[in-house]
Amino acid sequence: PTAKTITFNITTGPNLPPSGSNSSQQTAEDRTFTISEADFGFSDQDTPANNFAAVKISSVTLNGGTLSNGVVPVGSGDEVSIADIRLGKLQFKPAANANGAGALGQLVFQVKDDGGTALNGQDTDQLPNTMTINVLAVSDAPVGSSFAKSTREDVFFNFDQTDFTFSDANDSPSRARNSSPTP
Repeated sequence: PTAKTITFNITTGPNLPPSGSNSSQQTAEDRTFTISEADFGFSDQDTPANNFAAVKISSVTLNGGTLSNGVVPVGSGDEVSIADIRLGKLQFKPAANANGAGALGQLVFQVKDDGGTALNGQDTDQLPNTMTINVLAVSDAPVGSSFAKSTREDVFFNFDQTDFTFSDANDSPSRARNSSPTP
């Protein structure tokens, strides 16, 4: 009898989807916030685990702010590679003087791995997650008012607190000096 060889090809099965997690981030008013890899909470259940490949943006709420990948605006349906995220290119900039908790910046996203979709595998998180970016208020510079006063020559003029007014429209609550003297 002649010996025969049998070869077995063992596949590990389809790629299981990765998972992301909800997160809440914060930045200061009028500052650009760089979104990092850790902010997405990526994990993978495959053995060995697949690598974080990209983030798919499902929807964005920017309230006058901007989300960009370098100089390219990012919106619903866009994907941002993990390479760009690691390079610090994914950034949120709130609208000027905007601050508060909640939806000043909000991304609904799905993480993707590099495991592919062969054998009906899934490389994208099936449950979208939300990242909320809260914007902390900062004290903005006030705006002073010019004024003119007239007096006669060689006469002392006493300035009063009400002579020096300013507005503080970019702070809430306003820290503007009113026209009445303080005790």
